[in-house]
Order: sequence, then structure tokens, then C-alpha cells
Amino acid sequence: MSVFSSKALLRTLCTLSLAMAINCLPVQASPTPEGAAQDKKEQSQNETNAKKDPKKENDQTNKDEAQKGSEPQKDAKDKASKGGEPQKDAKDKASKDGEQQKDAKDKAKGGSEAKNDNKDGKADNKNKVTEEAENLYKKGQALLKQNDVQAGLKLLRQAAALGHGGAAYVVADCLYNAKGCPRDVKEAILMYKTAANLGYTAAQFAIGSIYRFGNGVNKDFGQAIAYLSMAAGFGDPRSKNALAEMIEAGQGTEKNYQKAFKLYSEAAGQGDTDAMVNLADLYMLGHGTQKDEHKAIELYKKAAGTNNGKAYYKLGYCAEQGLGMKQNRSQAVKYYEQGGKWGCPQSYTRIGRLYDLGLGIQEDFKKAESFYEKAAKLGDGTAYAVLGAYYEQGQKVPKNKNKAMKYYINGADLHCGEAANILGNIYSSGSLAPKNLETAADLYYQGGQDGSLDALTNSGNCYFYGLGRGQDYRTACENYQLAASFDSPNALYNYALCQSRGLGTKKVPEEALKNWEKSAELGCIPAMYKLSDIYKKGSIGAIDLEKAKFWQDKADKLTSNAAVKAYVESLYHESDKDNRPKLLRGSCYEPTDLIIFRF
Repeated sequence: MSVFSSKALLRTLCTLSLAMAINCLPVQASPTPEGAAQDKKEQSQNETNAKKDPKKENDQTNKDEAQKGSEPQKDAKDKASKGGEPQKDAKDKASKDGEQQKDAKDKAKGGSEAKNDNKDGKADNKNKVTEEAENLYKKGQALLKQNDVQAGLKLLRQAAALGHGGAAYVVADCLYNAKGCPRDVKEAILMYKTAANLGYTAAQFAIGSIYRFGNGVNKDFGQAIAYLSMAAGFGDPRSKNALAEMIEAGQGTEKNYQKAFKLYSEAAGQGDTDAMVNLADLYMLGHGTQKDEHKAIELYKKAAGTNNGKAYYKLGYCAEQGLGMKQNRSQAVKYYEQGGKWGCPQSYTRIGRLYDLGLGIQEDFKKAESFYEKAAKLGDGTAYAVLGAYYEQGQKVPKNKNKAMKYYINGADLHCGEAANILGNIYSSGSLAPKNLETAADLYYQGGQDGSLDALTNSGNCYFYGLGRGQDYRTACENYQLAASFDSPNALYNYALCQSRGLGTKKVPEEALKNWEKSAELGCIPAMYKLSDIYKKGSIGAIDLEKAKFWQDKADKLTSNAAVKAYVESLYHESDKDNRPKLLRGSCYEPTDLIIFRF
């Protein structure tokens, strides 16, 4: 790569390499659920197990839970390995889960206090539990307050066995979050399910979130949607918001902005400030509703008025970019500072970026680094990824491979999809660690699950070539298709290639042409050369020399350097002759490019 002297050419070269398959363009990670922060070493082990591609292995814990919880689970191999393939109707899955949705209100025996109080997570419960169960529940709670946890849990377990949903939830909460007792995820899951099936909405939300984010278990979007739908049916605003997030992202169901908008509106109307922020995002983007930046700003400010850190973070970005308000980077810093203060560490990462690049403020890398470190310590995996990139490349800090690996691993443990993607690149190439294609494939899968479109595309490449996975064109194609649905130019290119050849999907050259055009419009240079060749030869449709020249000229302009142009053309022709995308690791990226904002 040293033959290219300018940063611009390095960035171009990276884009060109990645356009065929593996890339390092960043995507923010999905947020972790409430209460997910655990002992770091234990969390890392649990999440490593939970992240492994279910197409390769099933988690034994899940098998035990399924048997004890009378809850048949659909083979995770057929689901999660597809990188988030939309699931079949979640209601079908819920009905298999011990008929948990069968008249949940009649089953609700969560204690005489289990009223329709969504704040406390208690579903409407007209049935009275036995006096014995209620007494055991009260005595158990009293013992917990006296810090006699073991004795308290013993009584609460007895109450749960008698049908007290509140008692089952308290036991689950203590065991899952290690409140005065050793952490026991297996029993916690069973107790959450017991309480959930008794109509206890806090348990439904908790177990739904656990399956959604894969904390201690394999991710299972189908079960997540089933439990969150139960709680949303009882009117719980948190569950409505979480369910809408999954629908918006197409996790376990078809992406539907209109449905997401409806659920966000309902939850926001009930006072859920996270739903207000998400609703504002849809207004800002015009998804599921008419675009209205001013309405979005109003909602952000309303949520920020309740000290919602994410709302301040969004306001900071709007001020930084001039969206819905006048551009003012000094004001942006103030909003970001409030965001960090109220629990949104990504806000500090954005401040670090402003100091790093000198945007609206004096460039100062020491200050930037301090903000990155602050954000990382507070749980932003992206900040760890940025620091890792600096130490890997030796930019602005002494090169340190050990530090780089440590930061990348920390970032991946905090659900930063791009950190996992970079680690996948490292293990696939053997650059900072011994080459291990199976580990690389696991990390790509993990990164895709945590929101990195690049990792999702790379996971597809592993299946396409059989690297660390059995060769499977269909699964590869499904990964490309999902990433392409979020406008990943490289995934669009690969998906089009599959469509044009009938590899893992139907042979539909006309649809392939559309996706190559979209990929080219998003800046994928190999797609531009591909289009030029297609229109020149008329291989799909009629010959169109004008369009052929247009795409050739555009690609040539972006590859004006002769060495870069020759390199790109070699990639294109090599991938074309064997009918498969060329699998390469891209390593040319600027650390700050990892900080990507998404509404």
C-alpha cells in the first residue's frame, strides 16, 4: 500500500479493495439492554459463547433451558447464521412457547399488587394468588431488605412455585444481576419465563431483551419479539419501544417503518423518552412519516428536558451538522457534554472527534484522546475501536500492537460491531494475531449481529468461499441481501453478483443490474466498471454506449492515479472470471472514520 502517497488515495484504495467483499467502513453498534453490565471477565465469556454463529453450534445452556422451561426452540442454526434473516410470524413461535400467549391475563398470578402499572412492570391481574404465596412473597421481600438474601430467595422460590409472578421476577432479577448472590443465568432465565408466562410485564421485557441482545444466551429475535409483544399487549411502553426498534431494523421480522412509527408514537404518548427520541429519528429521516426536522427537534428537546442523554446526543449532532437548526459546533459541544453527563458515552466520543479533527474548535489530540478514553470507560465500544486503530497504525501515538488488540477486544465485548469486524480482519490476515479463519468467521458473525454492515457482508464472504465455515451460497446471499437492504454498497455489489449468476438465489439479471447501479451510485467503483462493461457489451439488456461511457468516465475520475486504476481493474477482472467476488481484507482507514452517526 506504500506506493500511494496521499491519504485520499489510501482511502480510495481501501474502498476499492473492500468493494469486492471485506471492508472496514464503520457502523455503530447496537445498544445493550438495561442491566447488561456484569463482571467484565464473566460477561466477555458469556458473550463470546452467545455470539458464536448458531449455524456452527448451539449453546448448551439454551438447550437445558428449553427443556426445563417447556419451551421448544427453533434450531438456531437455521436462523441466526443467516445474519438476521427475517423470522416467520413471531406469534407462531410464541404459541409454541408453552402456549405462553394463551390468555395471559387469566394466567397472571403475580401477586395482589400486580396492577396494570407499566412503570413497575406489573400486568393487569384480576386473579388473586393464594394467601400462602402472598405471605411468602412479603416475608421473602422483607428478608432481602435485611440483606438475608439466601433466606429471602428460598421463600420467594416457594411463592413462585405457587404461582406468584412477582416472586419469580424478583428471584430472576437477583440471580441474573448477581444481587447479593452468585450469578446464575440458567435459573434466572427459567424464573423470568415463569414470571413472564404469568403475565408479569417486567419479566416479559427482561427476557425479551436478553434474547434480543444475546446476554448469556444465543440471540433469538423470534423469542425476543414474542415476549416483547406480550408486554406491549399489556400496554408496557418500554416493550413497545423495544419492539418498534426491532421492527424498524428488520430484526426477526420484516422491516416496517409505518408499524415502528405507530408503536413509537404510542410509547412516546405514554411518556417513554427513549421512544420520543426514536420517533424524532423517524421524523428527521422521513421514515414511516413525512420528513419534519423541526418536529424532530421538538421531540429531542422534550426528551432532553427529562435528562435523556441520548436526546442530548442527537441534539448535539443536529447542532454540529445544522439539521433542523443553525449549525453551531460550540453549541454542539454543550449538548454533547450534557449527553455524556446523563449517560450517553457516545457524546464524549463525538467531542473527541471534534478535537481530533479540529472541527469548529482548536485541534488538540490530547484532549481528543482523553474524551475517547472517557467514553470507552463509560461503555462506548466505538471509542475503544478508535483508540485501537490509532495504536495499530501508530498515528499520533506510538505504534503498539498489544494495546490495539486490547482496545479492539474491549470494543467488541461492548457490542461495537466494527470492533468485531476489525478483529475478524486481523484473524483472517494474521496481522496482529495468528491467522485463524474460524475465529475470523465467528467475529464477522458477531459484528454483523451487533450492527456492522461490513461484518455482515464479510460473514457472507466466509460462507461464499467456505472460509471458517462450510461453503453455503444461500446463506452468503442472505447475508448480502440483509446488508444491501441497509444500502451497503459492497453488499449490493456482491448480492448483484449472486443474482446475475443464480448463486444462492434465483437468477434475475435485471434485478442484478438495478443493484449494481445502486451500488455504483453509492460510490462503489468496481460496480461502476461492471456497469460500463455491461452496457458496452449488452450482456444484460440492450447495448448503451452512452451509459457505458458515463460509468467508465466516472470510475476513471475516481481512480486517476494509474497504479490505483490498475489495481482496481485487476480486482474486477479477477473476480469476474471466476464468477465470485474477490475476498480481500481492507486495512486502509482513518481512525475517526469509525465514528459514524446514525439516527
